[in-house]
Amino acid sequence: MNNQKVDTELLLSLELTKTEREKSLDLGVGYDALFEEWEVIVKYSGDLAPIEQELSVRITPLLNEYAILRVRENQLEQLVQYPQIEYIEKPKALVLEEMEGIRASCMNSVRLPPYSLTGSGVVIAIIDSGACVLEMQNADGRTDE
Repeated sequence: MNNQKVDTELLLSLELTKTEREKSLDLGVGYDALFEEWEVIVKYSGDLAPIEQELSVRITPLLNEYAILRVRENQLEQLVQYPQIEYIEKPKALVLEEMEGIRASCMNSVRLPPYSLTGSGVVIAIIDSGACVLEMQNADGRTDE
């Protein structure tokens, strides 16, 4: 399947053997080997009901014409052919995304020994220009410290 509607990472995942896919940290994300199904994110326009009925896929609608579809691997080629489907991609591994954010924030040096800081017990307050001082006072006018 070589279609511009399909994310390159999903295309790469489909080219791998099941064993290779299982060994990868992120290329197997979204694949259920037991049922040979993919959980994919689609951008669509129009009505997904015909796809749901004809392919017997499970659809979880999201906002702004996005949805999560659970579709058998051998039906992905058919799914691409529907004019309602604008784009298909596989989900991402959020743990890896979180770690990338931590790395980019340059916080690793304080998270590791000898500091081992976690942020646990730290209180953060954000005061917006629309905040009212009275909202931060007790009924008797005192503030908690």
